[in-house]
Amino acid sequence: MTRKTAPVLTSDQSIALTSGLRAPAHARAWVSEHVATLSGDLVDNALLVVSELVTNAVRHGGTGIVVSLRHLSHGVRIAVADAGEALPTPPDAQPRPDAPHGRGLLIVAATAADWGVVPNDPPPGKTVWADVVLQD
Repeated sequence: MTRKTAPVLTSDQSIALTSGLRAPAHARAWVSEHVATLSGDLVDNALLVVSELVTNAVRHGGTGIVVSLRHLSHGVRIAVADAGEALPTPPDAQPRPDAPHGRGLLIVAATAADWGVVPNDPPPGKTVWADVVLQD
């Protein structure tokens, strides 16, 4: 899987989170409120994606996190911004079964219709985005 880059669209809603162990749960609860009227599978996929992206932001961003949500015609775009400098890339191969980390972006890539990362303008940091849409 190659990393795709695309501009993050202006969000319809966003929330600032403090980086920490509870950030993924707070992000899931917030996204759940904003996508509750959508298809059950789409909601489940959106919650999985936001959990993975926020977990990565906590582990690698080390600062406050902003989660944004934009409604699309057939789904949602989830974007997670942090001040970490390193741009994430998925591993070249599946992690070993006993490896404790390394699956997050593989899960995002398998779940989202499209995803990417862009450096924040102005720096520092980056925004990782994923489009979660209804499956055909």
